[in-house]
Amino acid sequence: QQQQQQQQQQQQQQQQQQQQQTSSGISRSRSSTSIATLTRGYKLRVLIVDDTIINLKVLSRILRRLGVSEVTTAESGRDALKELSKGDFSLVLTDLQMPEMSGIELTTHIQELKRRSQNKLTGIGAVIVAGL
Repeated sequence: QQQQQQQQQQQQQQQQQQQQQTSSGISRSRSSTSIATLTRGYKLRVLIVDDTIINLKVLSRILRRLGVSEVTTAESGRDALKELSKGDFSLVLTDLQMPEMSGIELTTHIQELKRRSQNKLTGIGAVIVAGL
């Protein structure tokens, strides 16, 4: 009986550990492998826009650890538009609430730029706006 109880406890502990690993979506080793696999042979460029510098640093570090080849940061919507004029990005991650220009306004500007430009900014696959 004691052995059965010990085995059950061990199984429960293992299940709890697995749940903790996957509760945040994907375990660390799997996510790194998945991003590396998805971006193999492709230069993934990400623009992060946030008026809080610590958020820019943390997100940059996370993306680099996940295998993103190039991370650029901008502290405002205006700075983001300048960066976008310099080159194409695969993804733009922007804060929702920022002074001067919100993430929604930035998204509107990006959409307008894509409409007006001739094959410029067409590589942006997504713009994600979040309250970072």
